[in-house]
Amino acid sequence: MAIMMIPRICVLTVVLTLRFYELAKAETEIQLLEQDPITPIQIEHRCEELFEGDRLIQIYNYIYYEFETTEHFYWARSYLEENNEVSIFGPFSKDDKRIAVEAPIDSGVISYFRRRYPILNRLGAKEYEAIP
Repeated sequence: MAIMMIPRICVLTVVLTLRFYELAKAETEIQLLEQDPITPIQIEHRCEELFEGDRLIQIYNYIYYEFETTEHFYWARSYLEENNEVSIFGPFSKDDKRIAVEAPIDSGVISYFRRRYPILNRLGAKEYEAIP
């Protein structure tokens, strides 16, 4: 008798789950975003170690990103010790990546990182500033 009860419980659970999903879907539109508006042209895991003589004094362990848009170049860094934030640098000239360009950060770059990090920063005149 217990063996026959298990399928009934499972069916009841599935029916209730489907009904709940139908009600929830009616109240809110669920949207699945599978694709980013832009993707990095390069992603690297970098680890830089600074030594003073034979003594290790600092480790920089981070993920490095590079992006190119039709007009600009960007790079970003997220330290693995603080994996909830990323710092975005740029825009820079596509022709000479050392030349900063006075322009807002591309919305596709921001969108890419918003899906992955709760905190976005950029280097301001004197310190890092939050990107709203």
